[in-house]
Amino acid sequence: MTLDEEAVRTLIAAHFGVAPERAGDTARFGDDLGADSLDVIELTMLIENDLGVPIGEEEGERCACVGDALRLIRSKLAG
Repeated sequence: MTLDEEAVRTLIAAHFGVAPERAGDTARFGDDLGADSLDVIELTMLIENDLGVPIGEEEGERCACVGDALRLIRSKLAG
């Protein structure tokens, strides 16, 4: 399965209530998207439900920015 990065960015943007263009690789969840730790946990659950990619709570907490999340998802899809 290949990763549709735009779909993930759209999902992230919708979750945080921002425009998709604000969900660039360097957008930090806390500083740029206004997320707190609970928001990030909810996002990992949303990714798991919508994309079928299991992300553990600790893995999700290590993602500081959108690019980190994309790399994690990509690595999970690679096996």
